[in-house]
This record gives sequence, C-alpha cells and structure tokens, in this order.
Amino acid sequence: MANWVGLDSAGVEQLWDDTLLLGTLEVMAENQPFSSGDPYSPIYPDLIERFPDVTWSKGGAGTDFRPIFRRGNPLAKLGLIEGHSQQAYLSQFGQELISGETTLETIYQLTLRSFSERDGTRSFAKMCAAAIKLPQHAFTLVDVEFGVAEANDQLTDLVERLKLIRERNLRFPAGSRRDRVLRSFMNALVSSGALVNVEGGWILADPAVAVEIIASRSEIPEQMLDVGFHAVPVPASRNRGLSFPVVVVSPGARPIATIRSDAFAVIDSSQRSLLLERAHSEHERLIELAAASIRRSGGTPIEGTASFDVGCNDVASLLIEAKHVTDRNAVSQFRKAVAQLPEYRWRHRNLFGPETRQIVALSTDPRSMIEPDFMDFVETDRDIEIIWRDADRLVDKQGQDFQVERPHSE
Repeated sequence: MANWVGLDSAGVEQLWDDTLLLGTLEVMAENQPFSSGDPYSPIYPDLIERFPDVTWSKGGAGTDFRPIFRRGNPLAKLGLIEGHSQQAYLSQFGQELISGETTLETIYQLTLRSFSERDGTRSFAKMCAAAIKLPQHAFTLVDVEFGVAEANDQLTDLVERLKLIRERNLRFPAGSRRDRVLRSFMNALVSSGALVNVEGGWILADPAVAVEIIASRSEIPEQMLDVGFHAVPVPASRNRGLSFPVVVVSPGARPIATIRSDAFAVIDSSQRSLLLERAHSEHERLIELAAASIRRSGGTPIEGTASFDVGCNDVASLLIEAKHVTDRNAVSQFRKAVAQLPEYRWRHRNLFGPETRQIVALSTDPRSMIEPDFMDFVETDRDIEIIWRDADRLVDKQGQDFQVERPHSE
C-alpha cells in the first residue's frame, strides 16, 4: 500500500483550516521572535483568546508541556516560518502573506509542486494527474487510497481500480487517523485551487493549477503527453521520418488531458503553454468538433501529440489550431496561431504540403474582440482561415458550416 500522508503526517487536520492558519500566523507575527516550545510564550494566550475551541497544549511547564505544534506545524511545512521551536520568525513567504503581497492559494501551489513522500513519490502531482484524466469523477478517500495511490505511473489501470473499489464496496473508517490524514491531503489540493470539494468527493477545479503542480519539477517529453487517450498510431506509410509523433483522433469521450504522472519537474515555457492550453475543456471541445467534421467528410482526423491540434491528409489537406479566446487574450491567441500553423506545416512536411489549408478554430465569434483590419491581415496576408464554435458546430464568418473538402483556392 502506498500510504500517502502529504503535508499533514500527524493528522492535525484542524490546524490546516485556512482561517485558523492565517490567524496563527498573525499571532506569531505579532510576537517575533516567538517560541512554540515555551509554555510561557505569549503566543499561547493570544491563540487561546482568538481560537478558544482549539486545545493548543497539554500539561504544564517542564517535561509535561506538550504543544499541539509538536505533532506537526503547518506554518513550517508551508515555509511560512523559519528557525526552531525555541526561536522562530516569519519567513519571506510568511511576511508576504501577512502583507497581502501573496495569497495562501499561491503558497499551497508552490508547496505542492515541490512535495514528495518519503519514498520519493510526488503524491499531489499524481492526484492532479488522476483528476485531469477523469475531470468529472468525484474522488473519494477510498478512491485515493486504493485507486490513485496504487495505480501505475501512467495511470492506465486507474479506471479498472476504481471499478473494483465500487464492486467490492470498500469503505474507510470514518474519523480514523487515516481518514483524517487523507482528508487533509485532499483539502491541501482544495486550498491550492486544483480541486474542489463537492458532494461525494473531490473533483478537478482548475486544470491550469493541476498541470502546474504536475509539471513543475521535470521535463515532460512529448511522448509522455498521451493527449489522445483513445489514440492509435498513424499508419507508417503516412508517418515516416517525423520527429514529432502523430496519432489518430478517435471518436469517443476525450479526457481534458492525460499526462504521465512520473514525468514531473520544470518544463520549458513553450511546452508548459501547450499543456495549459490543452488542459482547457473548451480547447478540447473545439478539437472534438473539428475531428467530427473531418470524419463526416470521410477523412481521418489526426493530431500531433506535442504540436498541432487537428489535421487531415486524405480527403483534404488541412491543419487546424484550436484557440480559446476572450476579450483579454484574443489578439495574443491569433498571434500564436499565426506563428504555430506555418511551423507545424513545415515540421510535418511528410504529411502536409505548401497548399495545406491553415485554419484557426476559435471558441467564439471574435469580431467584437479584434479590429477588422487585423482579421483581414490574418486571412489575407497570413493565408489563415478563421472559424469558430457556434453551439455544436464550427462556422465561418458567413455563418456557414465549416467545409472540410472545400478547395483551398476558394
């Protein structure tokens, strides 16, 4: 059994409550340098006054004094204080949190990115990878203990393990120490913004945060980005000499993204951007719609697992880059597409030629977000077609359905 413990190895769940944690930090800030090991330390009267329902210590002076912090100090584990039990101070992070220069959510994110269990397992990262793989699944503590923690590094057996948990009706002893430790483990992910607690368990809240926790400590090779999930290799006759792998986009429910969970650390900025883009559900919806359009035309949709979003090179020759756009990012998203599409066409020149249509598929009509001249520049000067999602279809600016087999010259 993996026996994950996370940050709260002592099971002192109450100390990890956000309000109590911030209040404790404020008390310690007012009494620097402070001592958590001294029964006469001024922090204890202040803490008792502010949080009277917490048993801050047991025993009296001398060897019988047992402060609650001896079992585990959340402030130390989050890097908010430094020093030792007899003389400690707020760290730089602690000072920034008190002053409002940073947030507790950010502190949790930084901590979970670098955390490893005693055996070296990056448990928070693996849990995030599981949540991204099954974004609609509410993970229970039993799922975490016997499903995610015990699954292989690629999480390929996760669904089967979760199924067995249901069939065997496994349960966790409510109120047990193990229950408290794992509950605190999951709540740390809630505090980071990666997960949210709902009725029945914990589900993915912010895929961007989850991806950052997964990816921050290792370089993720492109072959570990199993974005296709249901993917099968492109026939060798159409996939020779490629430095970037290509797979068929198969019909069926696509996960938001699936990322091999043992490939963790610092990744370069361009690959992190790719991961974050693909972690967005709207981005995946655009890919589904584009792939469906190609299939309806009798073609085979393909995707570059570390490059282009959707392509076709049988009934038509086209490359599609999917972009989620808002008022704030529309221009920058267009600029990315203008740079990416020609590069992908060049990189995959064994699949696509100079006449391959370049298309950017947007999450919504962009005409209220950017100047008409800029759209004209993209279409005319850069030779990139613009389409967008309208409910469950992709349309052009005339409101007509996206045509896969339309000649490029039209």
